[in-house]
Amino acid sequence: MRDIRENTVTQDNALVSASYSMTLDEKRLLLACISKLDPESKAWREGRAEAEMNISEWRSLYASNSKAEYSQIRKAAQRLYERSVRIYGDSKKGKEIRWISAWEYDEGAGRVALTFSGPILYYLTGMVDEFTKFDLLGVCGLKSVHSVRLYELASQFKGTGWRQVSLDDLRIMFDLGETYQRWIDLKKRVIDRACKEVTAKSDLDVSYEIVKRGRSVHAIRLKIESKEQLDLF
Repeated sequence: MRDIRENTVTQDNALVSASYSMTLDEKRLLLACISKLDPESKAWREGRAEAEMNISEWRSLYASNSKAEYSQIRKAAQRLYERSVRIYGDSKKGKEIRWISAWEYDEGAGRVALTFSGPILYYLTGMVDEFTKFDLLGVCGLKSVHSVRLYELASQFKGTGWRQVSLDDLRIMFDLGETYQRWIDLKKRVIDRACKEVTAKSDLDVSYEIVKRGRSVHAIRLKIESKEQLDLF
C-alpha cells in the first residue's frame, strides 16, 4: 500500500492565496484528504468526490500516538463542515465556497470521510497548469496553521525563488482580522515564527526582507529555497 506521506497536494493558485480560518487539525485533515484526490480527474464536472482518513494514516503523517486521535479527527471533520473559503477576484467581485458538503464517521473503523462538492472541486481538480503542488510530507512536521499557510504561499512561487506579499494581503490570507495591527507584533507573533518553523521542519528554506513605503513597512519579500535533503522527523 502506498504511504500517504508520498501523496501530493494540488490546489488552484486562487485557493492558495484565498482567505480562510482553520485550526491545525482541520488543516491537516483537509490537506491529507485533498492529497487523495486525482487532480486530473475532472471530478468537478461530476459534482462530488469523497476522500477518507483513518487513524493509522494520521499516526503515520503526524507521528502521533494519543488516545484522543480519533476524537481529534472527528472534531476536525465536524468543524470543516462549517468552514468556507473566501476567494477574491477584483475589487468588485469575489465568492465564498464551503470546503465540504458532507462528512461521515465510523468510530469502529477509526475513520472519517469528507465529501467535496462541485464548487470547491473546481479549485482542486481540472486545470492543473494553474495549480500549486507540494508533497504532503513537506507540511507534516509543522505545528502551526500559520506555518502551513506560509509553506503553501512559498510553494506557489518556489520556481521563481521569491514572492512579495503586502502586509494587508498577508493578513487577509491568514484571516488575522484586527489582530497584530502593529508591524512589530505581526513580525514577532506570525511571520518570524512561521519562517523559522517552515525552515526547520519542511523541505523549504524561507526567509524575508521588509519592503517599506515611506517610513512604514508595507510588504515582505519572501526568499524561497528548496532543500535537497531533509530529515523531517
